[in-house]
Amino acid sequence: MATCDGHHDSLGGLGIGFLLGAVVGIAVGMLYAPRPGEETRAMLYDKADEVREKVGEAVDIVKHKVSAIHHPVSAEQEG
Repeated sequence: MATCDGHHDSLGGLGIGFLLGAVVGIAVGMLYAPRPGEETRAMLYDKADEVREKVGEAVDIVKHKVSAIHHPVSAEQEG
């Protein structure tokens, strides 16, 4: 069961790393973009929506993987 907990930790770390990387990448890109403020704000909103969508997809994938891991472990414990 200890290996299963370690696997859960790695999935959580992957999600956090993905999220952090996306946020940092967008922030750096916006800082170096030679655009007027209004265009930059519009682009930020668009990118934020894209990131929110990708994070939602990543969360769904992680939930599915955790659920798939959890159910066989629960069945083994009950049996």
